[in-house]
Amino acid sequence: MNLQELDSATIIRAQHGDAAARHNILATVAAWLPRAVALRYPAHRGRDDLCQEVMLQIHLGLERIEQPEHFEAWAYGVLRNCTYSRYRSDQRDRSEPVEHIEQVESKLAEHESPRTPEDISAETEAWRRGMAAMASLSPKLREVYALYLEEHTFTEIALLLDLPRGTVASRLRTAQALVRRRLGVATSSPPSPQVHQFSQTKGG
Repeated sequence: MNLQELDSATIIRAQHGDAAARHNILATVAAWLPRAVALRYPAHRGRDDLCQEVMLQIHLGLERIEQPEHFEAWAYGVLRNCTYSRYRSDQRDRSEPVEHIEQVESKLAEHESPRTPEDISAETEAWRRGMAAMASLSPKLREVYALYLEEHTFTEIALLLDLPRGTVASRLRTAQALVRRRLGVATSSPPSPQVHQFSQTKGG
């Protein structure tokens, strides 16, 4: 389950003291957080603390959500605020190396045959290089790129970040160009971003 599958009825039940609903919400958040944090906060050390901080803020703030139907946007806001706060703290304390990236489990396509050690090694190296490239982005560019990698549409990203759609497109193009340059990929004619298409029931 992901945040998009948590409906407003579940949020409202949790706000009225339904322990099962609250557990469902927090379990979903716990499953979503590790990869979401990894995409936005490249430094390995302190990442667990950041996950716990976001979990705590969501747990404490659940009753204060005035628009349960926008829980996903609210949760992303909590994540963004906590991450930016941690980033500012890191800027004051440069002791944390941002290039130390560990392998994070990613969603891989199913293979008909088992992957070889060489396949796994290549995937790990590609993920490490990609995360190092993400680390070179500013927090604002990294947030837009992370949401794109999580398969949100431009419209959804604009709503989640409260930004004009044009600003989202501009930041994504800049982020992609910087990442491609960091990875040593030619940037003379970068392809246009492929926007993931969701069903019409998502409204965007």
